[in-house]
Amino acid sequence: MVKMVLCCMVSLMVAMLGFGLFKFHRVKKDPDAATALLPENTDISLNQIHQISTRDGIKEWSLDADSVRFQKKENRSVLRNVAVTFFLKDGATVYVTGKEGVFLTDTKDMEIWGDVVVRYGQYTLRTEKLTYGDKTRSVHTETPILLEGEGVFLSGNNMTFSFADEQVIVGGGVETKVTDFVL
Repeated sequence: MVKMVLCCMVSLMVAMLGFGLFKFHRVKKDPDAATALLPENTDISLNQIHQISTRDGIKEWSLDADSVRFQKKENRSVLRNVAVTFFLKDGATVYVTGKEGVFLTDTKDMEIWGDVVVRYGQYTLRTEKLTYGDKTRSVHTETPILLEGEGVFLSGNNMTFSFADEQVIVGGGVETKVTDFVL
């Protein structure tokens, strides 16, 4: 009788261990599966996060933040001290930093605000708010921008940058100053 109970207990422990390993490997392969395991109204907070997004095996961007609060019901993560690196086709990188942000987990769209700085090569753009659309693979702002670099000073009331064709469109009260320009 004792042998049978002991055997049942060992079998149950082995089954639980197998189930735990199965869940661990599932979460390891698909990190979004970890949040799917949470009850619907659960919020979680993490410090020092790093996330990478790929499309067709190509790294598109990486996101770092000092802290994140995931709100499952709204499918969003609230970020503090955000840094995003976008990877362009030619191997160049665009760096974006801001004090706060929101990452929408279902669409992979982002919004970053508070002293937003964008660095691309020799150029630095400053604005208060920047939105990234994952489907369009572009960033956009309706807040005034200031772009400086390589003898160029440009300001405007809004801006859109497409990662697909690396084209920037600045609108609304655009002013430009070019120095050290030689033909």
